[in-house]
Amino acid sequence: MDDLVTVFKRGGTSGLTQGLLDPTPESLKVELPQAGGQPIVRDYLRGWFVEGHGGPFARPGDSGSIVVDEDECVVAMVVALRTDPRRGPQPSDPAFVIPILDVLDGLSVLLTGPDRRCTLS
Repeated sequence: MDDLVTVFKRGGTSGLTQGLLDPTPESLKVELPQAGGQPIVRDYLRGWFVEGHGGPFARPGDSGSIVVDEDECVVAMVVALRTDPRRGPQPSDPAFVIPILDVLDGLSVLLTGPDRRCTLS
C-alpha cells in the first residue's frame, strides 16, 4: 500500500475531491443501459482505481474530470465508477481513471510544455 498516490480532481457533480490512486494497472468493462436498445459496452483495458479520502472521489456525472497529483501534474481522466448495478452508486465505490497519456495518444494530441517528470508518467 506504500505505492498509493495522492490525487485530486474537481468534478461537475462532486466538486474538489481527494483520493488515493492505486497504480496497479487494471481493466474494467462498463455496460451503459440504453432506453429500448442494446447497452453500450466500453472495455477499458488499462487504468487505475481511486478510492476517495473523506468521501467519494467521484460521482455519476464526473466522467471527463481531470485528475492531478500533488505536484499538479495531470495524470488521468475519470471514466467510470465501479458499482454494483443491483444497489446503484455508493460513496465507497472507487472511481476508474485512465492514464492521461493514453487519452492524448487516442486523440493524436501532443502537448508541449515544461519538461518535468510526473509521478505516474
